[in-house]
Amino acid sequence: MRPRHLRPKEEGRLLTKILDVLYPTTPEEALTLYKEDENTVFAASGGGLRKKDASGRRIIALSELGLDYIRDEEEELVIGATTALAALEQSAAVESMCKGLHCCFHDIYDKSVKKRATAGGVVSGKHPFSILLPVLLTLTVDVVLAGRGRMSLENYLLCPPVRDLICEIRILKEKIHVSYEVLRPLPSDEPVLVAAVSLSSRGWNIVVGGRPGIAAIAHNAVAELNEKGIKAKDNVAIMVRDELDFADFGAASETERKEMTVAMLKRLLPLVYEEFGKLGYTAI
Repeated sequence: MRPRHLRPKEEGRLLTKILDVLYPTTPEEALTLYKEDENTVFAASGGGLRKKDASGRRIIALSELGLDYIRDEEEELVIGATTALAALEQSAAVESMCKGLHCCFHDIYDKSVKKRATAGGVVSGKHPFSILLPVLLTLTVDVVLAGRGRMSLENYLLCPPVRDLICEIRILKEKIHVSYEVLRPLPSDEPVLVAAVSLSSRGWNIVVGGRPGIAAIAHNAVAELNEKGIKAKDNVAIMVRDELDFADFGAASETERKEMTVAMLKRLLPLVYEEFGKLGYTAI
């Protein structure tokens, strides 16, 4: 593997200086290069960074790692880290496994973002206003890292920044229903709040993002709901409000976010309960 140089005129980028763009062919090689220099950044392709992100930095392009795939295995759906969101939106395997997950790609209105953004990039970015992350957290999802191996998505999101490379995202295939709500002033605006709820044979899960902290599971409220069932839905919605942290940010205040969380969950919980029953399974 040899470094290739990206000049300002190449790939239409307005870079202020010549940059080293490295094209490793294995995740292990990419991780080794990444750890050599703190100014090194990953990019899905050699020209995938904005000027302010790339200037003066060495780029490791991930385009030759072979991580662009969706693999439908017996027990898991496996998504390569460089798979574009547009490919996930068009995937019959994703739609068949979980319609709620498939639908969330439709709520990303910017088509250029869906073509450019990758599954691994969304997860590693840990964006607090992501629509995808709250939905993924309601499922049983693991990430596979080049260095640290396999870990749960929740643990990955909670851990401090690590200099590692996501190779795969693995989603357990199970009978599950997921519904979510996104609140934002306009369809093209960044979400003010995202709530997602799932119900499977293992029980309930409740996630809220855009608080504006990163998406988080309301574990105490989930335990209450799993113990007492759907009849406790109103109290559980209030428990979520009190359990998670909210703050003033952008178009909504802390108080407004708390109120909206309760209202969203009072709609989502009975909806998920009803839809899960339609799958032919007994809900809690």
